[in-house]
Amino acid sequence: MKKSLFIVAVMTCFGTWHSQAETKVDFAKDIQPILQQNCVKCHGPEKQKGDLRLDSKADAMKGGKDGVVIVAGQADKSDLY
Repeated sequence: MKKSLFIVAVMTCFGTWHSQAETKVDFAKDIQPILQQNCVKCHGPEKQKGDLRLDSKADAMKGGKDGVVIVAGQADKSDLY
């Protein structure tokens, strides 16, 4: 359920960014606050479900035990999206 809510929140944000083609997505400004609020409790420095950390861009891009969850610029290949 939480994953579904997160996906909806991210999709809403990406939809807004997509409609503003001139606006670049900044991980620290646009994505990290969403992850911090919704995901870091279970995927942060203290606890990493599925070996997935989402508290930094580098860790988020590495993925977890099931592989990469974010593929930059390819939402259709990004499980997290």
